[in-house]
Amino acid sequence: MTGNQLVDEYLGHLSSRLPTAIVEELEDGVTETYVNQLSRTTDDIAAAKATIAAFGHPDAVVRAFVRNSPGRRLAKALLATGPFVGLMWGASLITSNAWNWPIPFAARIAFGSAVFFGVGALLATTRTTDRVERCRIAAATGALTIIVLDAAMVTTALILATPQAWLLPLAIAASTIRLTFTIPRIPQVLRV
Repeated sequence: MTGNQLVDEYLGHLSSRLPTAIVEELEDGVTETYVNQLSRTTDDIAAAKATIAAFGHPDAVVRAFVRNSPGRRLAKALLATGPFVGLMWGASLITSNAWNWPIPFAARIAFGSAVFFGVGALLATTRTTDRVERCRIAAATGALTIIVLDAAMVTTALILATPQAWLLPLAIAASTIRLTFTIPRIPQVLRV
């Protein structure tokens, strides 16, 4: 802490909305800027206001960290590829007569609900939240759910599909590519 009430309150606002490691880094920069501003003027309040102006309003700082967070980037990529992968699977399941597969109706409903409501809502949360922690949790949960759903689709299709399902290899490839993209990014999202 700097000992200046304005600057300390500013850091307090940031610490309530950003992870500790990020706030500690910001605190170093804010303190250094404050000391630098104090060397230019003897007015403590003017130095504090100049420091805060240099870093920006706490809401803007938080939005910048959320916007550039690994969770937000992963969620955007998954939301962008979701419709394509979904269409690939839809076309594949139609051409392979998946409605004849021995899968209980409740499992089909649960799977569809997880895709549309669970994953969609979780990943969309990363677009609307202003908290890094919420973004991180929503992105990680959505990505892990996508991993499970993609793996379940690929496994189920490989076990139950007939050789006539000519679109199936494309859907499996789309899910496999998404899996290889998503899995290594989970630790980055969780690390923040």
